[in-house]
Amino acid sequence: MANRIQLRRGTAAEWATANPVLAQGEPGIESDTGKQKFGNGLNVWSALPYASQGPAGPPGPADDSTVAPLVSNPASATRAALDAAYSPTSAVTENIPRHAAYLAHEDKLSGWRQALAGQASAAAQVVVFGDSISEGTGNTTVANRWINRAQAKLRYRYGVTSGAEFPFIPAIPKTTAPGFPVTRSGSISVDSTYGLGWRTAVLTDATSTVTFTFTGTSAKLMYFKASGTGVMSIVIDSGAPTVVDTNSTRNPPAGNGTNTWSTGVLAAGIHTVQIKWDATSTQNVYVMGLLTYNGDETSGIRFLDASYHGVSSPFLTSTRNTTASNALLAAGNVSLVVIAIETNDYGNATPLATYKANIQAFIDALRTGNALYKGSIALVNMYKSDGRDEATWNGYAQQLKDIAAADPRTSFFDIRLRMPDIPLPYNLPPALGLFADSLHPNDRGSEWLGTVMADYLSLRTTPVLTTTKTSSYTIAATDMTTYWVFNGSSITATLPDPTTVAGNARLVVKNTNASALTVNSAGTSKTIDGSASQSLVQWAKATYISDGTNWITV
Repeated sequence: MANRIQLRRGTAAEWATANPVLAQGEPGIESDTGKQKFGNGLNVWSALPYASQGPAGPPGPADDSTVAPLVSNPASATRAALDAAYSPTSAVTENIPRHAAYLAHEDKLSGWRQALAGQASAAAQVVVFGDSISEGTGNTTVANRWINRAQAKLRYRYGVTSGAEFPFIPAIPKTTAPGFPVTRSGSISVDSTYGLGWRTAVLTDATSTVTFTFTGTSAKLMYFKASGTGVMSIVIDSGAPTVVDTNSTRNPPAGNGTNTWSTGVLAAGIHTVQIKWDATSTQNVYVMGLLTYNGDETSGIRFLDASYHGVSSPFLTSTRNTTASNALLAAGNVSLVVIAIETNDYGNATPLATYKANIQAFIDALRTGNALYKGSIALVNMYKSDGRDEATWNGYAQQLKDIAAADPRTSFFDIRLRMPDIPLPYNLPPALGLFADSLHPNDRGSEWLGTVMADYLSLRTTPVLTTTKTSSYTIAATDMTTYWVFNGSSITATLPDPTTVAGNARLVVKNTNASALTVNSAGTSKTIDGSASQSLVQWAKATYISDGTNWITV
C-alpha cells in the first residue's frame, strides 16, 4: 500500500490564530494564498518570512501573429527594432551590474572553478590558513567545524561519494576542541615554524611517540628534513617498523624543507601510523602531520586544515611564510588557498597598514616561493565579534579588499553579508543560537558558516551589489538583494512596503555618516520591530526581513 505524505496547511487566518513554532526546516502552507514558510525551531509563524519567489520576467508576445510582422518585415529585422519591441523590464536591467560582479568573482576564482569542474580526474584541494574559528574552537568535536562541514557539502553537491574526513591531521593541534585523531606520548615539544599551520611535534628521545588514526586507503607523513635532524621509526598498524633518516646530509639528495613519506596502498579501513624517535641518531625529529586519503588520492574534493589557534598577521614572519610555501608544495595539487586571518589582529590592535603588509607578504611568499603557487586565493572577512568597533573592523576588511582589487587571482568574501555578527552578550536572540562564546561559532554556527563557504566556493552565491546614497532614498522592492550604504547628514532610508516583497529576501542597510540615519517603511502604518522607524548610528548595520506584513530585524 502506498504511503501518503501531507504537509501542514491551513488558511492564512488559521495560521495567524494558531501562530505555532515550526521545527527546523518544517514547511507550512497557506491553503488560500499558496504561500509557504519554513520553520527554524525558534520563531513563531508570524515572525517567519515567506519562502522566496523570483521576480517576474519581461512579458512575452501574446501570440505568433504579434511576432510575425517583425520577422517578415525587412525594415524591422534589426536588433534595434526587436529590442525596442521587446525591451527588458527595469528589474532585469537593474540586475545586469549584479551579474557583472558575479562574473568578476568567477574570473578571480577561475583556477579553483576549473579544478572543481575536473575533480573527477584530479583532486580539487583547498588549504585553509585561519585562526581558532577555522581550527575548531567552540565545537563539540573538530569534525563539526566549518572546514569539515564545507567539505562535506561541496562533496555532496558535486556527487563525490568518498574522501578522507581529515585530509590533513596536524601533529600538535592548537585548538582545545576534542576529536583530532592524533595522540602523543613521551618527550614532545612544539615547533611553530614548520608545516601546514605551523603545528610541528618535535621528538627528542626514545620516549617520544606520535600516533595518527584515520579511515582510508593511504597516507603521507609530512616531516622536516635538514642537516641537523634525526632518524625516525614508522609503524603502520602494528607492523614491522620502517626506519627513515630525516637528515639531509646523511640522506641526500633531497634538500632542506618539507618532505613526505608514503604508506603506499592500504586496504580500505581504519589504520594507525605511529612515529617514534630512533636511537640510531641523537638528533631531534620534526613531525608536521599526516595527509590522509580515503579513495581520493587522484580525485574528489579535499579541505586541508592549516589553521593556528591565536594566529594574527604579525605571526606571519618571513621564515614562516617560506615554510608555508614549502608545505603547500608538498601537499600537492592545491587549487585554492583560503586566508581567514583577521580576528586576532583586531584583538592585538595591529595597525591597519601593518596588517595589510603582512597579508600581502604572505601571499607574495606563496606566489614566489618554492610552491610558485598560481592558483586562486580567497581573503575572508569574518563576522564581527561582540563589542568590537565597527569602523576599526571595517578598516581591516578594507585592507583585504584593497589587496584583492589589485590581484586578478585573489577574491574577497565578506561573511558578514551572510551571517549575523555576535551581539553583546553573545547568546541574545539576534545571534540565532550560532555562537559558543563571544568569538567562536558552536556546532550550529559552524554548520551555517560551512554552508555559506560552500555556497561561495561552488560559485552558487547570489551576487551582492553595494549601492551608496548620500541623500534620502526610497528602496524599491526589486532591490531586496542589494547592500545599501547611506552617507548623508540627517537623511532617511525608506524600506519598500513589506507586503510587496518576496518572502525570505534580505535587505541590508548601513550608515557610514556621523549623523544618525532614520530608517522607516513605505506603506500604511508599517513598522520595524513594532516601531514606526529605527535610528542607525554611524557604522551601524541592520538586516531587514519582511514577515509579510511588517519588517523585522535579524
